[in-house]
Amino acid sequence: MKAVSRGQLSEMVARFAGQVRWDEVDGESLQTQVISLTPKEFGNRFTQFLQNGARFNFGDTKVALRPFDPLQFIGKGWSLIAEEHDVRNDAFTEVDFDKVSYEFCLKEGETSIKGEEKLKRMKESGNIRLGATTFMGLWGDYRARKENSVLERFYREQKIIYLDFFGDVLLSPGGHRCVLCLLRGGGEWYWYFDWLERGWDARLPSVSLAP
Repeated sequence: MKAVSRGQLSEMVARFAGQVRWDEVDGESLQTQVISLTPKEFGNRFTQFLQNGARFNFGDTKVALRPFDPLQFIGKGWSLIAEEHDVRNDAFTEVDFDKVSYEFCLKEGETSIKGEEKLKRMKESGNIRLGATTFMGLWGDYRARKENSVLERFYREQKIIYLDFFGDVLLSPGGHRCVLCLLRGGGEWYWYFDWLERGWDARLPSVSLAP
């Protein structure tokens, strides 16, 4: 291992002072949760942060996948469209959300696109579109572990409040094509489905994995 040089240390100090968005940090929380740490604990935490490539370790981010039955989960008349299923999901028993990508599929100048267009672009990207079994895994993890769940850790650390799952497309009793979604509001997570006829913007990430 090569020791950090004086030049690298100076660069880190300059970036820390000038590139962190300090106006978005809660000063009271900073005082009670960081500044109040002992010098030893402060040093230990930031050393681990840098050793991890300036990425936070959220703990166990692996979620066991669970089967999804639209009739039992949603109700009569609902089904999965077999030809829209990303079969690469079938090789997984779990997903490590530390490796997941969040896709928006917007091109330069676009503020939103229809769900059907987003589905098309996600297919063209070649990434594995995570679907209903991942949705069920996250939902089950949240119901079982609440504040210790992967969803809640992502909310606390990354302010993620929405995810959807384009690896499967549902057909509603009325003939609408839909995808499953998870949304946080009022201090809790909820599941729902959204029509591919509506628009998707930069607030609505879809989860995928590199192939």
